[in-house]
Amino acid sequence: MPGNKRDRDRATNAFRRWALLGSPSRDQIKNVKGAEDLRACAAVFAQLALRPNGAEIAAAVRAVYMEESWRPIRKAEVTMRVRRAAWELHADERTVYRWLGTARKLWTMFRDNSGKTCQ
Repeated sequence: MPGNKRDRDRATNAFRRWALLGSPSRDQIKNVKGAEDLRACAAVFAQLALRPNGAEIAAAVRAVYMEESWRPIRKAEVTMRVRRAAWELHADERTVYRWLGTARKLWTMFRDNSGKTCQ
């Protein structure tokens, strides 16, 4: 199950790196180190576009993980970003954390399958 800390950190770092590269599409990612991770990020956002609440999940991922992706996350910064995202998206903080968990689980699924299940 993708609930362990290692997968969470890998997914978070992949989303941040994908944002740093300008959110390239799956076809634009070729000879980049960690291309599978980046392709999984693109696949997650493609999958979220097909879901009923996918826009909210994508907005939460962008607000929490992808903002200021060029600098390291400081202590308690994720908590503050989640609170701000909850305020902006008119959702409960717990809901935002659940949305982030959904995105990380999708990322793990696509990463483990090399992104083949979403075209």
